Amino acid sequence: MLSGRLGRGGVGPDPSEVLPPDSQLARETLEDCRNELAPTVVEHSLRSFVFARALGLANGIDADPEELFVAAMYHDYSFNQIDDLTDRCFTLPSAEHVEERCRAAGWEPGRAERVAEAVTMHINPAVPLAHGPVQHLVHDGIFLDILSLRATELDRAGVRRVFERHPRMGFNEVGPAKLAEHGRRVPACRAAAAFQGGFRLALKLAPG
Repeated sequence: MLSGRLGRGGVGPDPSEVLPPDSQLARETLEDCRNELAPTVVEHSLRSFVFARALGLANGIDADPEELFVAAMYHDYSFNQIDDLTDRCFTLPSAEHVEERCRAAGWEPGRAERVAEAVTMHINPAVPLAHGPVQHLVHDGIFLDILSLRATELDRAGVRRVFERHPRMGFNEVGPAKLAEHGRRVPACRAAAAFQGGFRLALKLAPG
């Protein structure tokens, strides 16, 4: 169990203590992502899970760790085909893939749908808790990783250790560049809306 108290200035739970769930689907998910995605995307997804889980613990939000892990790991799964997507948002094939994997693992429909929804919504400007704890925390874990939003709710040294353990490997340049190009090809997609809403400026202002 993570220790620490929530407070200002980065006094909170140590995210470097977060470990992936030890379930068959979690292990298969990590193997699938490592086989199909570039290491920089895999490390981003691992960091996003760690931060999502830590934010939940910091704020007393009860979310299934396995659902958080599977959603975070698969949220950018379609990066392996994003250059070929010309008629649909990149979030959709990722959501379809994760829902299929969850259902094949025997999950009840509600769990699979929550995870798929978290994947679909992850690039929205905000995902309030009212949408569900998994959807909310996955989104905020991803945005903490990319933009450092809400990082002060976690232990500073622990956040640094997470980045040392799972380095960026250029993700903040490679990932957004792919999304920006995808947005140009598919103007109605969520990536295009994000850049129209100021995502590029937020990236410039984010800590390295």
